[in-house]
Amino acid sequence: MATLLSLLGPRQPRKCNIASVDQSVEFVSGKLYDIASVPGTTFQWDILFGLLQHESRSAVINVHSHIPWDNFQGNKANVDIYTVGSLTQLIALVQSLDFSQYKLVVLNDFHVLYQSAVRHLEDKRRGETPHRYKRDANGARKDQPGPTRKLQLVVQDLLLLISSKCQTHETIGITTGKMTTMSQRFFTRSQNSDIDDETEDTSMFQQIMVPVLPLNGPWAGQYAKRLVLYRDWVRESGGTGLDKNLTIVDYIRLMETKQLRVCPQFLGVTSKDSNRKFDTGWWCSDAQLTPVS
Repeated sequence: MATLLSLLGPRQPRKCNIASVDQSVEFVSGKLYDIASVPGTTFQWDILFGLLQHESRSAVINVHSHIPWDNFQGNKANVDIYTVGSLTQLIALVQSLDFSQYKLVVLNDFHVLYQSAVRHLEDKRRGETPHRYKRDANGARKDQPGPTRKLQLVVQDLLLLISSKCQTHETIGITTGKMTTMSQRFFTRSQNSDIDDETEDTSMFQQIMVPVLPLNGPWAGQYAKRLVLYRDWVRESGGTGLDKNLTIVDYIRLMETKQLRVCPQFLGVTSKDSNRKFDTGWWCSDAQLTPVS
């Protein structure tokens, strides 16, 4: 239980021992965070294993996902592992779990449970007749929230419960998940060279990777910060991304001399009062991490 003195005093952030991440994110007790990564990667565990290495009890709530424990350099005996298979099971576990015994609680692949629930609703709605409203006792129409909105409220309440328990017991809470592909349509307006007062609209589609748990959901205010992990090209000189001034031959030469490689890049998102603040950084996943002191 948090004491008045501990609530008033400064809280020391827990380090994950990745310099760029520690500089961007302060994992403070009593706060809730989220990490989303591209499918097929385990970059999030570079961060999580660093946080789990501290000599205090932690809990990992997993959704039948593979965890690369062979890369963990800490004491696994300090980590309690729970397994759930549905959002309902997770809610029941969170309600009964004693957060006071843990300094860190990780809900691994939380986004998967949300995505599974959304798909279940979509499959169910295909076989049902849509009802936009109901009637009250007097026969008047009464608008009802749709199934997706109801699910969002359930997830919002769950995250509020987790956040409240973390704050009460000075626990760091972290949810994780994967990214999904979203298509965006852009419109550009160009002026017709023959007729000065006429313009032409051109549209184009772009696919981007976004977290399965939307950044702009009703739960946005529950998170102290969300991290979105990508993969990008990183040059030894410190630049990221591809340089259009370089040729394919240049890139092959850089890769052969190990001056160019793919590394995790993160986007930090902080939401406050409907405003978002972004910051970015990257690290080499095969770099030697600083031991926990």
